[in-house]
Amino acid sequence: MIQVKIEASEPVFILGCPRSGTSVLSWAVAAHDDFWTSAESDILHLLFGGGHLHRSFKEAYERPDGGWLFKNKVTLREFYQHLGTGIDLLFQSRAGNRRWVDATPSHTLMARELAMLFPRARFLHIVRDGRSVVSSMQSSGFDTPWSDNFKLACTTWAHYVTSGMRFQEEAPDRVLEVRNERLRSEPAEEMGRIYDFLGAEPDPRGAEFLSTKRINSSYGNEKPGDVKKVKDPDAAPKEPWTDWSKSMTREFEKQAGDVMRAVGYA
Repeated sequence: MIQVKIEASEPVFILGCPRSGTSVLSWAVAAHDDFWTSAESDILHLLFGGGHLHRSFKEAYERPDGGWLFKNKVTLREFYQHLGTGIDLLFQSRAGNRRWVDATPSHTLMARELAMLFPRARFLHIVRDGRSVVSSMQSSGFDTPWSDNFKLACTTWAHYVTSGMRFQEEAPDRVLEVRNERLRSEPAEEMGRIYDFLGAEPDPRGAEFLSTKRINSSYGNEKPGDVKKVKDPDAAPKEPWTDWSKSMTREFEKQAGDVMRAVGYA
């Protein structure tokens, strides 16, 4: 068998439910000279998510007449890694000599596939109090189903967090859990822990970014485009769920209460 060797990079995937702080964490990490980030990609989930990649391999491998994958003894892991190499090279072409960071929330639902596509990747799983997430979803103004459907917002948070925690248990050496609340209260300590996990030297600029900026925030928005503006962290509401009605509180408990307790939120 001819082996073609291309050096894989060490990308960083930030996993987490939408509105949990994935974007701000990616830019905080990328404040370090060793890292680079840009907009959410979506492409990996569109190409490979939902088990599509595994089904494609299985269908091609099990052709009745014996297809190319079967005849050339291509394993599933090998198949994943070669496809990942192509995507990796594309991202590297923009990141230069820096490690690229992707914070697309939907990647949380395909973390297993990402681990096989990118065998040297590291993962940061950011978790935020579900009540804050649901409140942010409802006031985001985004054109997404969960922005105006309270029950769906609750179940979305529970689903994403459950998926992320399951992947943490499966790959503990490759995943670091990060709490949104600690990033805000102890930015220097948390960013130091993150850079250490990623094998990078300390850099105070990550903590400085967290202490001075909020991006894609759902508070202080008067016009639709305001959600993209950088905000003052001190202006963020502390407990926005205190304005919920009793029926909303009951609905959240029904849909997400068990997950809240499982991840340690009272």
